[in-house]
Amino acid sequence: IGSLTPGNPADICVLNRIDGDWVFSDAEGDKVRVTSRLVPRLVFKGGDKIEPDCGLLADVLPPAVRPFGVTRPAGVGAGS
Repeated sequence: IGSLTPGNPADICVLNRIDGDWVFSDAEGDKVRVTSRLVPRLVFKGGDKIEPDCGLLADVLPPAVRPFGVTRPAGVGAGS
């Protein structure tokens, strides 16, 4: 499909597994319980680094380690 070589644009996502206990439900109300989730740690799209939008991560990661984004704006809590 592709290669990670110098000069090629890269699409890469590095994920962390977070252990916990969550219940998700679909549009019909069916529920599923999960004990781990994969969350983005590092993302590159077309060779550009993208900060994961932590709005969807607010219930997974404590505020101090959330990526900058919706629930942790850039510059807040980053020693600025």
